[in-house]
Amino acid sequence: MIAPLRRRHRWLTTVLAVVVLALYVAALAGRPAPPIVETLPAELMTSGTGEVVDELGELFTHPITTRIRSEGAQWQVELEPREPLARPEVLVYWAPDDEATSSGLPSDAFLLGALAGTRERALTLPGPVLGRPGRLLLYSLGHQEIVDSASMPAIGSVEIEPSVESLEPVEGAADESAADEVAL
Repeated sequence: MIAPLRRRHRWLTTVLAVVVLALYVAALAGRPAPPIVETLPAELMTSGTGEVVDELGELFTHPITTRIRSEGAQWQVELEPREPLARPEVLVYWAPDDEATSSGLPSDAFLLGALAGTRERALTLPGPVLGRPGRLLLYSLGHQEIVDSASMPAIGSVEIEPSVESLEPVEGAADESAADEVAL
């Protein structure tokens, strides 16, 4: 009784393997082609829209062109890799310039966005970054290491020079301060 059951199982397993393989090939051949989009919607465009303020060139050891863009009060760093980075999940961080970057990601680093492929990517700088020199860090999330870093100048800093009017003494202010000194 066992021998006929083993023969039947061997025959059914062989038939099942051939049928499953044929169904798998038919499913692959019958699936529709992925849709091709000629242009991306405006919401998904990652290139900068503001005026190019400074062309910094290649700051990284990897071939990545860096530009600074400004649109009103919003500042962006635009990165354009000329070849794909050979690291998984590369994220761009900004960190203060005084932090050491050899041991890992600094605790006060700001995440700017992801960088993948060779398409230009405009990353908006947050408010606390503006006006301070720092470093752009390319961090591989998959390898948990800093891939590359580049020193950045202070971006978006507006130097306010004191006007002549603010340096002139206000009338009566000197008299009040003299009266305060006499009262003491």
